[in-house]
Amino acid sequence: MNNLEIYNQARGVPEEAIKPINGGRLTGFSDINPMWRIKRLTELFGPCGIGWWYVIKNKHLAEGANGEWGAFVDIDLYY
Repeated sequence: MNNLEIYNQARGVPEEAIKPINGGRLTGFSDINPMWRIKRLTELFGPCGIGWWYVIKNKHLAEGANGEWGAFVDIDLYY
């Protein structure tokens, strides 16, 4: 499988995996279900830990406007 084949297989997200954001400053945007992402990676590259894996580099919370908080996780993703 070449890079463009991987890209073309992974670029589309089905409607059932997209959730609209209805609150805060991201109202009107959407989020992709994280379990769908894991499922897609497994379909393309095999089980996590064998065909692909990740290393958590950093986790942090950040306070935003109006008492809102954001949770962030930085990872290195490998296959």
